[in-house]
Amino acid sequence: MKAIKIVCVVVLVFTLQYSFAQKINAGRSFIIKGGVYVDKADSVFINYLSDTGKYQSASAKVFNGKFILKGTLKQPTGAIIHFKYKPGITSKKGYWEINKEIFLEAGVLSLKGDPVNLANLVLAGSKTEDEYLALEKVTSPIHQQQDELAALFDQYLKEKNKTKIAETHVKYAACEDKEKVAEYRFFLTHHNSYVTAYKILYSIPSLIDVMGLDSIKQVYNNYNSALKQSNYGKKLKKEIEKIESGLGTPGTIAANFKTDDINGKPLALADFKGKYIMVDFWASWCVPCRKGNPHMIELYNTYKSKGFDVISISDDGKNDTAWKTAVLQDNIGIWHHVLTGSAGSKNDINGSYGVRTLPTKILIDPQGKIIGRYGDNLGGTDDDMDKMLASIFNK
Repeated sequence: MKAIKIVCVVVLVFTLQYSFAQKINAGRSFIIKGGVYVDKADSVFINYLSDTGKYQSASAKVFNGKFILKGTLKQPTGAIIHFKYKPGITSKKGYWEINKEIFLEAGVLSLKGDPVNLANLVLAGSKTEDEYLALEKVTSPIHQQQDELAALFDQYLKEKNKTKIAETHVKYAACEDKEKVAEYRFFLTHHNSYVTAYKILYSIPSLIDVMGLDSIKQVYNNYNSALKQSNYGKKLKKEIEKIESGLGTPGTIAANFKTDDINGKPLALADFKGKYIMVDFWASWCVPCRKGNPHMIELYNTYKSKGFDVISISDDGKNDTAWKTAVLQDNIGIWHHVLTGSAGSKNDINGSYGVRTLPTKILIDPQGKIIGRYGDNLGGTDDDMDKMLASIFNK
């Protein structure tokens, strides 16, 4: 009799658990049950792309190392998780080291680890997260090599060793190419993965530089209907169409823009007709952009008296402080500075020029025609830019 009761209880518990899981999946909900080291985290936050295609956030207090985060999803999505630390607990790491990228799915997920050392956080219960970890396993040795080269680059920059700087730059570029090739191999074998769609969408310019647009279209065309109809699939289709439309390419008329500059004064591209204008797309957080600023200063000082000017378009969003600080630190306040608007807004200057990677520089002639594009997949190199300017002003 007791055995029968025990079996009934087990069946009842299993039925309730199964019913609960079914309700979660039917409602497309996710629940993250967290367990982190006690006495470190005060609260936890996540930001993720919601079913509407807009970013959504969720947060929870951490009690005795435990927390629960909830949200709704129709499809797997990338998310950023970060913690607010308790008093006395700090991290000296940079933004991307105190925020971890994870992949959410509908269902009950668990998250465990050290909230200060996010690299050791483990998310279980998400198949998409497992796929992401498989990709990271392939690319992490390349990332380590890139970090080592970046450290060398900074060292040689301080020493002003131009030979070593050039050599390190070549090695770093080769390393980036190697990473994109490794990612593309993953995409081909995981063409219906949301990780593939996510990674392609947010690194499409650099991928095209290495693999070409046709290769990206091949992966997209192999998506199943669910992935094509997902937020990532729809956004990627639009990105491909933008690239094919030729926005901001040489031979076209430059799109005019009107906004306020860094000092709050009105600025319009149309006001610069009669000059050669370099529109420099950058951001305070863009390392290659800032490393290229000393060269831009040289070019500006060389040609400014001959009818050359620069307008820098920053992608710092609403972070005025970081933007203005970077302008001061890099000594580039000698030319004009404005912020691009948010994607899709009337002041989305980046979108008007089809800019999807930083740095990108676009050269406009005195009649308003684009005659050069440098730094991304649609244009040439910095050497090409130097040669173009020399051919214009050193006649």
